[in-house]
Amino acid sequence: MKSLVLKDLYNVGHNMKSTLAVIVLMGVFLTFTTDGNISFYSIFCAIMFSLMVITSFSYDTLSNWEHYAMILPITRQDVVRGKFAVLLLLGLSGAVLGLLVGLLSAAIVPNATLDLGEQAFYMLPGFTISIFMGSTSIPLIFKFGAEKARLMLMGTFVLPALLVLAVVKLMEHVGIQPTDQMVVTFFSVSPVLVLVWAYLMYRISCGIFQKKEL
Repeated sequence: MKSLVLKDLYNVGHNMKSTLAVIVLMGVFLTFTTDGNISFYSIFCAIMFSLMVITSFSYDTLSNWEHYAMILPITRQDVVRGKFAVLLLLGLSGAVLGLLVGLLSAAIVPNATLDLGEQAFYMLPGFTISIFMGSTSIPLIFKFGAEKARLMLMGTFVLPALLVLAVVKLMEHVGIQPTDQMVVTFFSVSPVLVLVWAYLMYRISCGIFQKKEL
């Protein structure tokens, strides 16, 4: 599987320069418009990085990779597993990059508050959102292809927000007021929940790809 992961990383590397350019420009803009407090930047970076897994599918389509993969000593499950491994690496890398840029921003801006705990905490929602979006998109792409699935992928942006809003409304309906401690607890366990979700999406993707005619 290592070779499958490296193959995708090399492919998305061609797009890495433009992605990094957008990330750097956004970081500079936020640094000097928010007085160095860009804790949420990890979320932005993680999402930008995770979206590159979609780019890897586009390269696979252009090169007819899936047809070629079937004559190699790998299984269809290996192909799916490689995509999810790449997603996890990209999501984690984006969250860490966002943390480092956030710390650098707070360090170079005069009188900015450098809160390592707050900066690190924002890695959790960044990683969670990016993996949720990416893992939800992978079975869609296996089923419909990268181009046809692009419009459906918008739902992976909207669905998490709707789920959180529904939970908050339900809590208010039963008389429970969300507290800061509840928010911290939720974000603390969210990586575990999203990894369970990613595993379910992995199993679905394996089923879809297994039945796909190539």
